[in-house]
Amino acid sequence: AVRADREIAPTPQQAGVWLFGEALPKGVLTQDQAGLVMRAIALAQGADVVPDLMLRGLADDVGAFVAEAIPA
Repeated sequence: AVRADREIAPTPQQAGVWLFGEALPKGVLTQDQAGLVMRAIALAQGADVVPDLMLRGLADDVGAFVAEAIPA
């Protein structure tokens, strides 16, 4: 949301419409980055049954995304 100059991020219910209706068409996020957001939302919905390996993979990918977004 920050990349799109929004003060408030879309809710999880609004995220898909925002990603594919605004963020991707405007080039705010790449297809891979939008997929990462949707993956995080999907895993959050099943938070109590998500295997640790899936969470670790998500955490690694989110770490790389954040590292790209924050200049060193």
